[in-house]
Amino acid sequence: FLRKEAKMKVLVVEDSRWSSWQEITESLKNHKEIQLSFCDLKHAANVLGNFNIDVCVIDACSGPNRQTSTAMLAGQIKKYFKGVMIAVSGIPFSRIPLLKAGCTYACSKGNLAKVIAYLASHQPSKCLAGDIFSPAA
Repeated sequence: FLRKEAKMKVLVVEDSRWSSWQEITESLKNHKEIQLSFCDLKHAANVLGNFNIDVCVIDACSGPNRQTSTAMLAGQIKKYFKGVMIAVSGIPFSRIPLLKAGCTYACSKGNLAKVIAYLASHQPSKCLAGDIFSPAA
């Protein structure tokens, strides 16, 4: 999955940084093998196309009232991005369309730091991953 000396580059795609983004950054600060970056939805394709990203985290909802699914964007990204994609939302039902659109895994925002740390240290496997990567996690 990754060479020992390589950093896993993670891009978090979100149109308005949720309140826990600082918590995620803080939770992963001791994981020197992880490089965490953020961008908004409209710049995701450009960033993914121009930088060597290993994992793309996509917030499942966008818009002023968080009522617009980002499944279409996830499907577009999956056409050219061959890395791991994670759908993230505090609402389990909102993650399902992104899984159908091509996301590899899904989790809650509260579990995202754990999922990223796990991916940095393991070859992901749906059998081994268990509930941490399920739509209900």
